Amino acid sequence: MKWFIYFALLAMGIENHARAEQKWTLVTQIPYFTAKNLNCEDQTQKDLLPILQSKGLPEAEIQRFFAVENRRLNSRDVLNPFVTGNDILIGTNLRWRGVSNECRNHLLHCAASRTDSCEEIATFPNDQVLTPIFFNGNTIIANRTTYTLGSVNVGSEDYLASSDRGKSWKKINIPVQCSGPKSRYTCTLIPRTANTYTLLSSKLNEQGSEFLNLAIHSTDNGGKSWRVLTPPWSEIKNQYAVSAKDGRLLALPEAVTDYFSISVRNVDTGTIDSIETRVPAAEWTDRNNMVFAYQDKYLVQANGKWTESMPQDVGIFFVDKLLPDGSAKPVWTLHGMHVKDIKISDGLVVVRTWNPKSMSKNKINFDESIHYTTNEGVQWQVFDVPDDLLGSTMELSKNRIWMFSPFSIHYSDLPMPKSN
Repeated sequence: MKWFIYFALLAMGIENHARAEQKWTLVTQIPYFTAKNLNCEDQTQKDLLPILQSKGLPEAEIQRFFAVENRRLNSRDVLNPFVTGNDILIGTNLRWRGVSNECRNHLLHCAASRTDSCEEIATFPNDQVLTPIFFNGNTIIANRTTYTLGSVNVGSEDYLASSDRGKSWKKINIPVQCSGPKSRYTCTLIPRTANTYTLLSSKLNEQGSEFLNLAIHSTDNGGKSWRVLTPPWSEIKNQYAVSAKDGRLLALPEAVTDYFSISVRNVDTGTIDSIETRVPAAEWTDRNNMVFAYQDKYLVQANGKWTESMPQDVGIFFVDKLLPDGSAKPVWTLHGMHVKDIKISDGLVVVRTWNPKSMSKNKINFDESIHYTTNEGVQWQVFDVPDDLLGSTMELSKNRIWMFSPFSIHYSDLPMPKSN
């Protein structure tokens, strides 16, 4: 592709972001982080209250102080949501707010049709935090993180399964020790059905600073037995740089030519396909790039030169695997803004960005915007995230954006993509 066409397409992607208004619907309020929950006290407020009172602060001033501290809560620290259709599972993390035995963590089920509250379907001790990763019928699969008492460090991680909607649980047998002080592995479990899972395990060097290799394990009987895919996926080492779709694993290896290639691993057959693209390697780094399946194409997120912990530029490309040269269509380059999320569903691409140079009115969060396209980046719509939803966890189900703050659940419906 000639360079003037390349930059013209980039410019087109930047200019075609039309500002839009967006309506948000409140599903439910989440009370656990604003007041006492059963016998679970807010330990932070309990410890700070006598200190603030000793300084002679009026009660109204103290309450304002606590209100600001509550606004500083990061949703990812206290909520772990999973969305499938209109069903939502949320694992709560109350260990950040209290340490008593009565302060238990919850697994909640919420639905868009209910606006009163979420249903509690299971509770766990304060040191155990669940992140649901699969929900179908009565089957729930979740990551369980167990913390060391009195420490923010993770003690261990494992996976649990329930076949009776949370009434009882069993630990899933996995073939690798994925956590603990002596473990050199990190793992990601990807359930496809109630009994068919893929486990990615990356081995770290002794310093824990570099991934050495990646192994792929597969089971179709709920973890009773596992097989390791061969040959090894030697060009991919970091499990966090892998996306999954319908039994395929996708990643971008380090570039060895002038262009990036896409590596696709089929979990069922073990085969590895390499798709050459026309995404220029000289313009982008190899650091934390991602590739996602998008209908019969691929979407590539390529990061530019990094400054401290963030890339200065981010490029979004669509790659057509049906063309012989993997022709890449650059649709957008972000200059100075950072990507917080990329979500894809049914021909819809949603990108949430945040602006490090623009602080919100609440002086706590940076301003965020949501950009979406239904035609592969030819046109984009963009709207600002409301102040009370800044810093929320975002999920996408079909054409519905879900936003989870520590205090509430909202959703907003986007236009459905037109069928080709």
